[in-house]
Amino acid sequence: MVSINDLSPPSNSLKTSDLEGTEATLTIAGYTIKEFEETDNKTGGTYFVKKPILTFSGTDKTWAANKTNRTQIALAYGDEMDNWIGKTIILYPTKVSFGDKMVEATRVRTPVAPGGKPKFLKEDTHPNAPGGGDDGLSDDIPFAAEGRA
Repeated sequence: MVSINDLSPPSNSLKTSDLEGTEATLTIAGYTIKEFEETDNKTGGTYFVKKPILTFSGTDKTWAANKTNRTQIALAYGDEMDNWIGKTIILYPTKVSFGDKMVEATRVRTPVAPGGKPKFLKEDTHPNAPGGGDDGLSDDIPFAAEGRA
């Protein structure tokens, strides 16, 4: 079988299909800023927007971070993009609403801190958990209440 992707010239830009349905943990090595011409879906007018093109350790692929994704990175690592260098991000494929359609997209999150268990959770007390505790339930199940026939 021939994929339409086989007919396109090789690209250095990371696409959602490059993730092959799984997530990728990457370390940001650097960035450049590029201006893109975009079209407004409602008016049909064009405008220009600047986006950071991130580079990563261990791959030649680059990735243009849209506003949603760069905001997520900034929440974890701050607004100053120079501070992103050396930091880890996780790219994952998902579906998002775009106009009146659902389309494939790449989204970003940052790794959870080691031992990333929220403080509000108590120790696991499930009886089947390692070292599980008593949940107050009994295995004794009455099959018929007294006085019933």
